[in-house]
Formats: sequence, structure tokens, C-alpha cells
Amino acid sequence: MADFICKSLDTAISSVSDWIGTDSTDLKLILSNNLLAEYENDSAAQEHDFCFFLSRRFMPDDVSDKTLPRVHWFHGTRCLDPSCFRCGILPLNEILPSIKANLDLLAQKNGIPPSMKLTARGQHLGWLMSIKQHNLPDQGPCAMLNYEAAVRPELFACHNYTKMPEIIEDYAHAAYGDQAELLLKTYMVSSVPTVVEFWAYPNGPHNPSMESIIGTALMYAYAIIHPEDDILGLYCNTCYSGNGKRIPPEQILGVTILPQKSEVEVL
Repeated sequence: MADFICKSLDTAISSVSDWIGTDSTDLKLILSNNLLAEYENDSAAQEHDFCFFLSRRFMPDDVSDKTLPRVHWFHGTRCLDPSCFRCGILPLNEILPSIKANLDLLAQKNGIPPSMKLTARGQHLGWLMSIKQHNLPDQGPCAMLNYEAAVRPELFACHNYTKMPEIIEDYAHAAYGDQAELLLKTYMVSSVPTVVEFWAYPNGPHNPSMESIIGTALMYAYAIIHPEDDILGLYCNTCYSGNGKRIPPEQILGVTILPQKSEVEVL
């Protein structure tokens, strides 16, 4: 069983084809038809979203005995040292002490003092950070099914994690208040945008089912094939959450640094 990868139109179609047992050329040809019109003309189909319609249209009737593939996920972030992922990806509560220490050291080296004036935003983000530390789904590690959503999040209504991870912003504003923006600019210069690719099996209790993954990949492929429909967006991606469990190093497939104009493989 080949791995399921949604890194481009071709890998998405190839992965879906392999799992449902059809030819990728035939699948692409069917997706070239106006399936959106078929969906919109079927009132029963509209009880569900277009992703569900697509997955139901192409999924075999009985998938209970099918072997689940390794699904590739893309964890977008911005970090000071990409080699740290050789040890895996840690959930929030395990990585947070290191994040705080690194930001404090960066502030100290650049003469940025802890805030003597806590801002309203700092209070709010500090409260959010506390909530995340006690909520397992927020613990992560989190990742995107669609690689493009990690590197071009504006097209998918996603947060831009490679520009600035939320937890970095949370701590900077909570601890440095009116100095937070200066610290974040310093962090931006000192860090690199990074995407960590790893694999995990689907159908876990906290993650998308294989049916949902198939529907998302088909939705993405259909949106790319039909740009005139302007449906590339939120439903062309789905997310993984480790729910507080680390991604071990043996599941890491690669770490890519994203400069402005090119990508450099570091693993």
C-alpha cells in the first residue's frame, strides 16, 4: 500500500486512485466533468457538503477490510534550529519551556526588557495560552494534510504558521507586553520558516477518518482542475492533532526550510 500524500494535484490524484483502486488518468478525467453542477442539482446530496459528496461518489461500497495507508502530514512552523526535529515533534506542554527560554534569551541578547506595562492584547493572549496548556486538542502537534495549506495558507483560510506560530505570539505578548512587537521582529530575523513532513495512520479517535481524507483530497483536486469555480479554500484541507502525544523521530520524513524564493532540504 502506497503512502497517501497530498502535496500537489498529481500526488493527490495518485493517492486517491491507489486507495480506491482506480486508474489515476480515469479519475482525473471524471474530475474534469462538472461535478459541482451535479451536486447542486441534487437536493438530497446537498444535505452534506461537496467534500462528502465527492468521497461518497468515489469511495468503494465496503472499505472495512481495506488496509489503511500511512498518511503524510505537514507541520508548518518557524524555528531557530530546524535540526531539533531530528528528535521528533513535541506537543505544546513539552516544548513550551524551551520556547520561553529561547525567547527570553533572544530578548536578553538584544536588550529587550520584560514589559513593565501589560497590554490588553498581552492579557488576552496570556489567557489563551493558559487555556491551550489545559486543552488536549490544542496540545498538538498539529499539521496540515495539504502541503500547499502549510506554505500558502492565505489560499486555504489557515493561520500562517511558517510566518509566526501562534504560541510564539502568545508568549511574546503575555511576557513582553509593549515590547512584544520588537521581540517578534527580532525572532523573525533569527528564525527560519520550516515544514516538517511526517506520517501517521488515519482513523484515530482525534483525527480525520479515511473517508474525510479522501473527500478533502478530491475537493482539492477538483478545485485545482476547475479554477473557474473559485472553490479552493478551507474545505480543501484538513488537520491532524497529536492530542498531546509527540510525533516520534521514526515518523519524521523530512524537514524543509522555506526561504523566500526556494526550498532547501535539511534532512
